[in-house]
Amino acid sequence: MNELLTAYSPVLRGYLRLVMRLRPEQAEDMVQDFVTRRILEGRLLQRADRTRGRFRSFLLKCFLNFVRSELRKEKAAKRGPPPSQMLNLDDHAQDIADPCQERRAFDALWARQVLGAALERMQKDCEEKGRQDVWTVFEQRVLNPIFSDNPPRPYEELVTALGLKSPLQASNLLITAKRGFQRALEAVVRETVANETDIRAEIAALKRALGGVTG
Repeated sequence: MNELLTAYSPVLRGYLRLVMRLRPEQAEDMVQDFVTRRILEGRLLQRADRTRGRFRSFLLKCFLNFVRSELRKEKAAKRGPPPSQMLNLDDHAQDIADPCQERRAFDALWARQVLGAALERMQKDCEEKGRQDVWTVFEQRVLNPIFSDNPPRPYEELVTALGLKSPLQASNLLITAKRGFQRALEAVVRETVANETDIRAEIAALKRALGGVTG
């Protein structure tokens, strides 16, 4: 349960802030209430399917039902037009009422969180092993082009910057880096699935949600 709460709570908060446009403090309070009243006291996880892909759909449905109900209660308690911030879920829900659209938005946030956790794990592993060269090549050839739209740094420049012998050595470091990232990604995903056989399917789902970023 602790692992699931750690993994999903930031995604739920992000969904409320970025998709439903609630204020940060609103989102935080709503997630805390959901965790306490539905997951801990309501034993929500005992009713969940163990297949993690379906679990995300189950969790999102339960969460949105809870949030909508709570905001309607707040609106009714005020006995008048709610402040603009309280219009978020009911009004904006008209734009995202399609369950597939809701699911795609949620999965995209989830996928970005998993990707971030995998990158952090890989970077830490490189630092602990004294392989900053591996991380630098990966950062300059893969990450920067993805997140900044800059072209990959030429191998010749990396050879000079890292004191390597040849562009081929830099290319081999990139292969090592990609393998390291794959291991880190699998390790993060392993913590969120029911068994080993689910890892490959989950990574494929993450790639679809990210539009191939994990490539």
